[in-house]
Amino acid sequence: MPTIPLGEIEIGLDSKEGNIAFLSHAHMDHVSPVRGAKKILASEETKIISGLDAEFFHSFDGIKLANAGHMPGARQLVVENGSKIVYTGDIRLKDGILEKGAEIVECDELYIDATYNSPEFRFPDPFEVYAEIQKWLRENERSIILFGAYKLGKSQEIIKVMNESGIVPVVEKEIAEINERYEKACIRLDYAVVGTDEAEELMGSSFVAVVTPRKAKRYFAKEIEKAFEKPTLCAIATGWAVKYRFNVDRAFPLSDHADFYDILEYINQASPKKVNFVHGNGIGSNNYLYTKSPDFITTSLPR
Repeated sequence: MPTIPLGEIEIGLDSKEGNIAFLSHAHMDHVSPVRGAKKILASEETKIISGLDAEFFHSFDGIKLANAGHMPGARQLVVENGSKIVYTGDIRLKDGILEKGAEIVECDELYIDATYNSPEFRFPDPFEVYAEIQKWLRENERSIILFGAYKLGKSQEIIKVMNESGIVPVVEKEIAEINERYEKACIRLDYAVVGTDEAEELMGSSFVAVVTPRKAKRYFAKEIEKAFEKPTLCAIATGWAVKYRFNVDRAFPLSDHADFYDILEYINQASPKKVNFVHGNGIGSNNYLYTKSPDFITTSLPR
């Protein structure tokens, strides 16, 4: 990834390259490349959730952090250094249960998340998916449910969805550790940690557990069903459910990223002269951009 210059400063984009590292959010694939940086530019929530030990800054002259909507604390970097440059990091334009959708920022040059940059990816509104999850849980309230979600970000979103319908899930210790960081960032979640008295009480009848995706599989559900002598189902929430099948009883197309049409909407409203596609490629959007302007410049950058 390149750096962005601002006076004598070189800003690394989710990277420790340059004088200061911009950390867009606290997911591990973005935290790892920043680890070891002495100075980090990020939101207060990202500072808390990431757990990194560094000198943190929330602003500089010529820099603005804009909401990214991807997870609590996720921010876009806006730099004005003669031209206006925006690096989105990972973004979601649609509102979620824990955060508002991303702000669209007009700019001259745009670095945009392109994880789902293909027309086959059109995600439903998250609140429609939340309602489907809650409905499915009600319909299967007499079964044990293993709900798979990434331990940082998606798990907390799913727990909040469950809490809104009166469910207190049992969670693995590694998910509980992340939940504690969320609580330090003033995000309250109700859950019981496996191995505690509260969890044992919940597990005395049908219960819902939020687990990492590797355990949300039919083979593991069968083991739980045998151990507890109760019907057991498994589910997962991921944007990839739009395209791929999973070894689960139900896959919900819930994504914390922009889909193809959100990417185009951002580009339309931001009106940049140059677009750099990050964490994906521009194949899906380039035909559209060429019809908009044959002089439009696009590049694709690796993670």
